[in-house]
Amino acid sequence: FNHAMCYYAKGNWSRALDAFDQLREDFRDRELIHSIVYYTGMIFNEKQEYDKARIEFMNVVDGGQPELAPLAQFGIAQTYFAEGKYDVAIEAYKQVIAKYAETKSAEDAQFYIGWVYEKQKRYDAAITQLEEAIEKYPRNENSSNAQFYVAQIYYAKNDTEGAIAAYRKVADNPTFDYDIRRSAQYWIGYILEKAGNAKEAIEAYQKLLKNFPEPHHTAQHPSNNINDNYIQKLRSEGG
Repeated sequence: FNHAMCYYAKGNWSRALDAFDQLREDFRDRELIHSIVYYTGMIFNEKQEYDKARIEFMNVVDGGQPELAPLAQFGIAQTYFAEGKYDVAIEAYKQVIAKYAETKSAEDAQFYIGWVYEKQKRYDAAITQLEEAIEKYPRNENSSNAQFYVAQIYYAKNDTEGAIAAYRKVADNPTFDYDIRRSAQYWIGYILEKAGNAKEAIEAYQKLLKNFPEPHHTAQHPSNNINDNYIQKLRSEGG
């Protein structure tokens, strides 16, 4: 099994599948079979063979293994999301929440429903869903990205006040990743600048330089273009 998992970790799907197939017969009546079937489903998911992935995931769900069944149910939802079958994906995520309410998979499903709503352009529903998930699971690793996403949705709706408020929740949260906080602070300045509010934009950019002195780890990130010269130019143009 560990040999098969090495191929899986390396992304060598063909060899991993061959290795897992060899194990299935020998371990069909052993507890390890649930892991074999689950990771087979994960490989088919990676290969975008979603129908095959769902078959394997459903076998794991039916097997009822307490650690893997929630992950498999979540995997089913993920395959529908990847295919753009959004209504079916939402129902599959809701099944994760209903069947495995106390699991990490159920937490994650709350966030993903919000992201599906955004794909459907149901922006108000997406904001509500994501904000509720953030409030309920603030320590979930999806929380910071979800809050940033909420801000982006507000901006897509041309609600600049809502976007700035949402970005501030990211920038001012010390528990979030440095890069995403720096990016949020940049967006506050950017929105204000594009709205013609040079004075507040300058204040936002100055806060960026003060609170986030290290550059964004992505070299081409636009926040890395903000410096004292940029602020001085903005000031001279009307700030």
